[in-house]
Amino acid sequence: KNPPLIPPLDKGGDSWEVDISVVIPLFNEEKNVEMLSHTLIDVLSKGKESFEIVYVDDGSTDKTLQILKALHEKHNFMKIIKLARNFGQQRAESAGIRYARGKIIITMDGDLQYNPQDIPRFLKKIEEGYDAVIGYRESRKEGFFTRRLPSRIANIIMSFLSGVHFKDIGCPFIAFRRELKEGIENYGEAGEGNTSFFILWRASKIGEIEIDASRRESGRTSYRFTSLFTLLLEIIIAFSIRPFQIFILVFTGATAMFLSIVLLLSSIFRLIPPTGTLYVILSFLFFFAGIELVALGIINERISRMTSRLQNKPLYIIENIYE
Repeated sequence: KNPPLIPPLDKGGDSWEVDISVVIPLFNEEKNVEMLSHTLIDVLSKGKESFEIVYVDDGSTDKTLQILKALHEKHNFMKIIKLARNFGQQRAESAGIRYARGKIIITMDGDLQYNPQDIPRFLKKIEEGYDAVIGYRESRKEGFFTRRLPSRIANIIMSFLSGVHFKDIGCPFIAFRRELKEGIENYGEAGEGNTSFFILWRASKIGEIEIDASRRESGRTSYRFTSLFTLLLEIIIAFSIRPFQIFILVFTGATAMFLSIVLLLSSIFRLIPPTGTLYVILSFLFFFAGIELVALGIINERISRMTSRLQNKPLYIIENIYE
C-alpha cells in the first residue's frame, strides 16, 4: 500500500516542517546529480532557513540512485523518492511536491541547465508577498527551430487555453508557497499534466524573474520536441475545454463561410470547373473532419482519466522513500 499522497501537516509538530523544499525529478542523471547536489548545498547553506532537497528517481537505469544513496548517507536533509518505474517527469515532480515539507517549495530540473544560484532571488520575490514566482528564459542556448520556436508557439497556445499568461509558461524553475499544493490530490489532472502549471493556475499573485538557461553540460536530455507536444496536449486535456470548444466553433464558422464564398464565386464567375469545385469541397470536409476527430479524442481522454480516478488508479507507484 502506498503512503498517503500528502502527509498530515501537523505530523511531528514544528520539527516536521522546514522552511524550503527543493524538488528535483531525475532520470538517468548520473553525470550531473553530484555537481547539482554540491551546488544546491552551497547555496542553501548560506541562508538562515532550514531546508530539504527532495530527489525523485523516475526509474533511472544508470547509477543515479546509487549516487543519491551515497549523498543521502552524508546529508540528513536529503530525501529520495524511488518510483517503481519511469512514469514521466511531470508525475515524478508531482510525487516530489506531494511529499515536500517546506513552507516554500522550489521545483527545477536536474540537468544543470538552470543555476541553483538563482534560488535566493526566487525566495526574495516570495518574501515580497507573491504566492508563486516563475522564471523566464530570455536568452536560451537551444536551437531556434528545434526548441525556442516550438516553445514560443506552445506558450501562446497554453496561455490562450488556460487563461494564465506568462513570458515563459513552460519554465520548470518555480517557487511557490506550500498552501498552493494543499488539495492537489483532488485534481488528478495536475499529476497527469503539469503540476507546476496547475499550482500557478491556483495562485493569485505571481511574480516573474529572468533566469539564464545554459546548455546541458553532461549526458543527453530526455526532453524532445514530442515532449513539448505531449505537455501541450496534457494541458489542453487537464484544464477546461471551453476555449477549445470556442476554437472549434470559430473554425466551423470560418470553414462554412469560406466554402460558401468559393461556391458563390465559382457559380458566378466559373473560376473553378465543376469537378474542381467538388475536390475543393471534399478537401475542406476531410480537413474539418480531422479537427473534429481530434476534439473527440480529447473528450475521450478526459472521460478515460475521470474513470481512472474513480477506480483509484495511482498516477505513480513509489517503490521506496529514503529519509
